[in-house]
Amino acid sequence: MEATDVYYEELPYYLHSEGESVAVTLANKIKHYANSLNVKAKTDKVGAKTIAQFGLERPTDLWEPMSPKLRDLRYLCRERLSLKKELISSSAIFILSL
Repeated sequence: MEATDVYYEELPYYLHSEGESVAVTLANKIKHYANSLNVKAKTDKVGAKTIAQFGLERPTDLWEPMSPKLRDLRYLCRERLSLKKELISSSAIFILSL
């Protein structure tokens, strides 16, 4: 599986809870691998094939879930950052409206 922003995160937790083995690889590793194969197309089908081929050819570490406390902390940090961005944006709009 390719780690893409936060969108991939729920699937490995679900698969792990079902007893499945999961490997997660950074997107830039997949990108460099695709470039080494001279893959030009960027469709879901081609991407899925490239990721599967990467998993078969390269040794990958199995994914392990982080502790619930660490996961909560990460969520809170993301939420704080989001709120800070919203506050800055709101402040800028207020200042421009003066």
